[in-house]
Amino acid sequence: MKKVIALVMLLVMVLQTAAFAQAEFMYGEAPATEKVKIDSEEFKLHARIYNINGVPYVYNKFDVATNPVPYDENLKAIIGKEYIITDDYYLAFDVEKTGAISAGAYVPYTTLLIHDKQMNLVREEDFGGGVSIEKVGYCGGVIYCEYAEKLVGVSENGKYYYKRSYDPYIDRNSMREKINFVTVKSADMINWEVCDSDEIPISNSRASIFNNSVSIYEREPLPVVYESEHNFSSNIEKLGDWFVVCELDDRDLYIDKLYLSNDNIYFKPIELSDEVKNIIKERYCNYFDCVYELENNIIMTFASDWYLKVPTEDIYSEITQIEDAPYVLLNDKILGFSQPPVMESDRILVPMRFLFEQLGAEVDWNNDTQSAIATIGEAGQERKVEFSIDNTTALVNGKPETTDVPARLINDQTFVPLRFLSENLGYNIEWDNDARTAVITTE
Repeated sequence: MKKVIALVMLLVMVLQTAAFAQAEFMYGEAPATEKVKIDSEEFKLHARIYNINGVPYVYNKFDVATNPVPYDENLKAIIGKEYIITDDYYLAFDVEKTGAISAGAYVPYTTLLIHDKQMNLVREEDFGGGVSIEKVGYCGGVIYCEYAEKLVGVSENGKYYYKRSYDPYIDRNSMREKINFVTVKSADMINWEVCDSDEIPISNSRASIFNNSVSIYEREPLPVVYESEHNFSSNIEKLGDWFVVCELDDRDLYIDKLYLSNDNIYFKPIELSDEVKNIIKERYCNYFDCVYELENNIIMTFASDWYLKVPTEDIYSEITQIEDAPYVLLNDKILGFSQPPVMESDRILVPMRFLFEQLGAEVDWNNDTQSAIATIGEAGQERKVEFSIDNTTALVNGKPETTDVPARLINDQTFVPLRFLSENLGYNIEWDNDARTAVITTE
């Protein structure tokens, strides 16, 4: 009976890394639902509402948005604006005319609106006036905001410098005018500090992505070391509470691979046929116009005349399998395993080779005995641990020891119990239950 259970569990583990149904290339305008009329306090808004995995999301910006949020008919004061939801606030700003800056017409003046959960306006921030709010982010009690300002060059007392102009109209023929983008952050909504432009996070209920770093459950953002090399695009779209991530070719010219992820650490691949890959390459497509779900398909539009359609059948049951995958933190870096760790009998099994290469250990595989060997340390002082697949007896420096769970072979990778192996190589393991993270430290 135990053997049957083990075989079933292994089959489930193997299926975890399978790609989704293949994306289908479609010509023509992407399908969309009918617009829904929403009565707000200021105007009647026509918005699109898409059900994503059974949850309705409202798309405000240009029919579809890069940051869809759960639809709540009680939020009439900010429906029609771009907004994000935090634990305590709704952060909103007007998006009706933000495209005017890139079009070169004028700089629309907008403000950041901060409402509490009872929809009371807590604060309206204009950053000194004469600015257009472009992006808003939130993580760990800190609000991030990027705004655009028009600058005009002036000469005073023999010095030439730029200052903010409060004339919204842009003269593209003038060498004295330019648009400046500024990113600021604040923990109290009053004092704003200028920060790096890459600090605007894109967030869901689990993670916030800061360029090359990730904050899990609003912990401190940390860099991720990936087992497989990636060339991720900065263009990350949200599909409900998930991220759609593009991996670009080496020259950043076109999309090479597609993934769904809920944390930008572990990924599920979306299979692209050779036909789709060739079309993406020929058209130099390196970003999405929008991503949404409609009629049991995920729609990804790349241009006005074509889109990808990916069936949702089995996708959500597939991707939710990695929602409970634990994290491993080593030397203040999150380890991005190509296959996420798994839990068995309350013990974490991790891909052995990548973890212990990061620890400085050498990893070997003995095919005759179906065993994996990790060795760390200088000659004469090394420690060696040997695991046999599906065997609860391990050898530590040649001495047999019993493990709580055996090593497993999953998709040709050896998964081993993290705590037992780490402690027997001279490391400590601490478990952060709230962040579902195993923290490895030296003794």
